[in-house]
Amino acid sequence: MSSTSYDFIIVGAGPCGASIASRLANTRSKPSVLLIESGGPNTDLKDRIAGERHIFWATSGKHLDYGYKTVPQTTLNGRQIPYQRGKGLGGSTATNLGLWDYGSKPELDEWAKLVGDDVWRWDNARERLKKLPLNPDVNSDKCIGFGVPPGTIHDGLRVTAASAYLVKKPGNLNILTDSKVTRVLFEGKRAVGVELQGEKKYYSSKDTIICAGSIDTPKLLLLSGVGPAQDLTKHGISVVIDHPAIGSNLLDHPMIRMVAPVKPGLIPPETIAPMQGAMEQWFKDRTGPLATDNASTCHGYLKLDVASYPEFDSLNEQTRNLLSNPRTPAYELVCRIAPNPTQDGFLWNSSTIMMNQQSVGRVSLRSADPDEPPAIDLNFLSHPYDLRVTVDAVRRTAEFLQSSIIPTDPFMFGPKSTKETDLVADGQSQEFIKSNLGHLWHAAGTVKMGKLGEPGTCVTPDFRVVGLEGLRVADLSVLPILPSNHTQSTAYLVGEIAADKLVGEYRLD
Repeated sequence: MSSTSYDFIIVGAGPCGASIASRLANTRSKPSVLLIESGGPNTDLKDRIAGERHIFWATSGKHLDYGYKTVPQTTLNGRQIPYQRGKGLGGSTATNLGLWDYGSKPELDEWAKLVGDDVWRWDNARERLKKLPLNPDVNSDKCIGFGVPPGTIHDGLRVTAASAYLVKKPGNLNILTDSKVTRVLFEGKRAVGVELQGEKKYYSSKDTIICAGSIDTPKLLLLSGVGPAQDLTKHGISVVIDHPAIGSNLLDHPMIRMVAPVKPGLIPPETIAPMQGAMEQWFKDRTGPLATDNASTCHGYLKLDVASYPEFDSLNEQTRNLLSNPRTPAYELVCRIAPNPTQDGFLWNSSTIMMNQQSVGRVSLRSADPDEPPAIDLNFLSHPYDLRVTVDAVRRTAEFLQSSIIPTDPFMFGPKSTKETDLVADGQSQEFIKSNLGHLWHAAGTVKMGKLGEPGTCVTPDFRVVGLEGLRVADLSVLPILPSNHTQSTAYLVGEIAADKLVGEYRLD
């Protein structure tokens, strides 16, 4: 199918874009659908080796990354932090860690309350998510506690949004790869299509749906004249509509990772299969150590007594109720024992990840040049509540590691070694945090969903951009709250619910 005019145009082929494109195209009415992806087709099987999912983004998967960095973070000793974003069909599902969990009941219920739509409530969201995975549902409404996380792996391969939704595409779905959208086209306040690099234009008769993710979706909207008017005029961009909240409310999960060698002899060699010859075996028949996760991993969501913090008292009542709920986590602990990639033996990897942070960041333009990366400001630890939670969570983790018989050497991060005993001591934790805090690649919230008329609402519960026609946003940028989970499941949830609403509204079935 070759055309410049379609019923629907979808920008971005991650879990939201891929699911919406497939769902719309496979309805009975068979609308014409164009899915546009700035990256490549991602057809090389070596990019989907299941056992490499924990290191892929940092090693051989770098060619699927946009190479973004944050602006210098004043709260983190001026550091610029790499901000990996998956590139090509599948989006970040082609590069992520592949964990699959849902979040907590109070968080999903709060989402529903904030936007005024019960479709997001825990019971409804869980039923929708249960229809996607092959394995039995292991997610509890309690959320708190430890377990072994399921992963998106099947037949020795990483499962991506592309492999799940786009392999068997109908003839009415056209997919363009290596095609960068530079702006949305408008006639007055109605979106009528998109323009690609090279000035090629495509038109939509029903809707243009932006699914480029929480970093590139606000960037595209800003380049198209949808955003804070004073910022747009500063870059010489004509204002289509003044939307002060576009790009604001950037959320992510702050994370600190510590690594130490495991004492020789504590881990039986047969517990984790050796990697020698594993690659050859995988390419031969997709079996062996690389056909699944080659590590022993567990993770858990944990509580802190946040209600006792002086910083807690400054929060509004609705936020205090959410954070003090027995089922709302304060942090996540991920522990993983894996083969040492540089020498014999094993490594203990421990990640402390903060949940429900109160600091919010921003995505903005550096210029009107579509090729220039956006300015990403995480603004971590700018709220005193977040610093208090992070210090306590890191100390709790250090105490846990101190009592373990497994590691022997000091836990290390970056160029310097840091003993876990130092992290428990007063005065050491904050500097360690500011020097080492990173993120979990869970960007969300930059085109926030909310109730029509409320301050900060960028899209309504039907995913329409407020004040415009023919333009919707459906990806993690619409989240009003960041659940305590690994967010690829949430991205699929957003895509499926957006598809449901579109199919129903246009009576496609």
